[in-house]
Order: sequence, then C-alpha cells, then structure tokens
Amino acid sequence: MALDFQRPDPSSPAAVASAQFTVTRRGYREEEVRDFLRQVSVEMARLLERERFLQNELQALQSRGTIDVATVDEALELRNAGITAPVRVLWRVPPALLRTAAEAGIGVAATSSAIVDELLAADLRGAPSLGVDVEVDSGLGRDGILPDETATQIARLRAASPRLEIRSIWSHLANAENVDLARAQQRRLVEQAA
Repeated sequence: MALDFQRPDPSSPAAVASAQFTVTRRGYREEEVRDFLRQVSVEMARLLERERFLQNELQALQSRGTIDVATVDEALELRNAGITAPVRVLWRVPPALLRTAAEAGIGVAATSSAIVDELLAADLRGAPSLGVDVEVDSGLGRDGILPDETATQIARLRAASPRLEIRSIWSHLANAENVDLARAQQRRLVEQAA
C-alpha cells in the first residue's frame, strides 16, 4: 500500500485520522497504518489544544499587570518570549546584570540598604531608567528595608533620578489569614510610603 497525501491535507488531526490510502500488492498492512495515523491525529489534537491554551495564558499574563519572578534570568526569558508586560525581579539582581535589566525594561527589587548601595553604584550611563520596586519589611521579618531606614533609602533612590526610577513600594504579608496582623502590616507600609 502506498501513501497518498495529496488529499486530504495532513495538517489537521481530522485529516490525518481520515486519510485514505491506495492499496498495492506489496504495501503496508492497512490496519497498522490506520492505527498509527489515529495515534498521530490524537497527538496533533493534543498539541493544537496545548498551543491554544498557551496563547490564552500568554494574553492573560500580558494583561494582568506586573509579573513577579524570582530571578533576572526568568525575567529575561519572558522578554525573549515577547512578553512586554511589566516584570519585577524579587531576588537580588547581580550588579553586572543591572544594565541588562534596565535595557530590557525589567524592574528590580530594593530589599535592603546593601542593595540600594549596589543600585546607586551601578554604571547605567546611556541606559534607560532602571525601575526600582522598594520592599519594606512591614512585619515579615525576612526581607525588606527596615522601617527606620525606609525614608533614607527612598530619598537616596529618588536623588539618583532619572537613572533610577521608583516604580512601587511593596511588602510581603507575614500571614494573610490573620486579618489583624495583615492590617497592621498594611498600616506600616502606608506610613512608610507616605
């Protein structure tokens, strides 16, 4: 049996599953070919559905606002994939990659006085403004600029404008289920942002 894909077009799962073959004297067993094509059509349908799902996820991601990622490598992967939505790196960005972040429009987190020092020391001449998202420790006790240092660090960052641009001031909640604690943290954050 010889394969003849002139019709139907094999680019869709239904076409592959319903393909007709010319039977010859020394060809393949028709039932084996038919089973194989059914498997191929099922896999094609799965892949096409996955592609539609990923396209929808990409559109939703693009429209939701800032995308938080852990590392600058993850942020750069998003940019390389065509994601243009705002991106914020939550972990420290090595000083050698701060210019790359600025050029890619990736925001970096200022989570301590030491990181503010690194941001201020970065050579960003000729690069676009580097977006900085200031994290305030409002009660989590793990990361963020301490409340008694926040005003000073924000003033230092503002003085570096337009090289550095503060995009946001944010904090982690220690326990979102504890409403009283979360509200107290919210009050501390608002006080520090004022």
